[in-house]
Amino acid sequence: MVKTSDRFLITVTIVILLFSLFNFNESLGAAFGLMIISYGLFRLFDKKDTFPFIKRDINFGKSIIYALGAYVIFIFIIQAANYIATSFFSAGFLPGQATFSSTVSYLSSQLLANQQPALAGNQILTFVAYALAIPFVESLFFFGTLMESGIDFFQVVPSIKSVKTWAVIAIISSIFALFHISARIGAGASGQLSSALSTVFLFAAVSCMLVVITGQVLEAILFHVIANSIALIINFSTSIPNILYVILIGGGVAAALLFILRKTNVGRYLSKGGRNYVTA
Repeated sequence: MVKTSDRFLITVTIVILLFSLFNFNESLGAAFGLMIISYGLFRLFDKKDTFPFIKRDINFGKSIIYALGAYVIFIFIIQAANYIATSFFSAGFLPGQATFSSTVSYLSSQLLANQQPALAGNQILTFVAYALAIPFVESLFFFGTLMESGIDFFQVVPSIKSVKTWAVIAIISSIFALFHISARIGAGASGQLSSALSTVFLFAAVSCMLVVITGQVLEAILFHVIANSIALIINFSTSIPNILYVILIGGGVAAALLFILRKTNVGRYLSKGGRNYVTA
């Protein structure tokens, strides 16, 4: 049986995606509509709640720190991978000198690559879709539903020290990257598809690691919200903003989302037993 707040989350998300389907971006609305329906069906028949949306009695401040820390670590992972690729294969992920700021700017340019929404000029709709709806649905589907399915299928005990867990992470990250092929064609250094998909793969791997470490999908969603918020702010800016300020704003967007979750108590019955997850 689908829990009360599951139905609420699914209903609200479907309404947003239906609006997107008819008024904003048909492909986005249809694809992510199928994802949230798949998530609902999975929750309906899943008897084991390995990676709930939110666990009971969590610390929201700690969740924000995890998500912000994951974003900073993700940037350094991209830079390290770019250095290795440049040293051994003479072809890096990043164009030009790979500083922290240039890496953030490059990743931001990938978010809307080859995307042509019908109301592309409406920054509010674009922000709601790409900074909130997409991170929520993608994270639930890939890093919640698919991750848990992989863990169950291979009968893995989730642990960052487990080789089998890393194998599942590699599989889920590959699927996530393949899903983004059409959105990333022509993106990346010198228009190379592999460059852009490599960053997407690493992004998914970090998200899966967050789920394994925390035991819930919330931090992966917040990480995704922060990354997309930062990308949109940079894309909307007429000049290159201060990267530190932009990262803090991205964290503020994630904190605002958590504030709404606390006040509305959405997710109260997402964990087994249906206890209130809100901490004092």
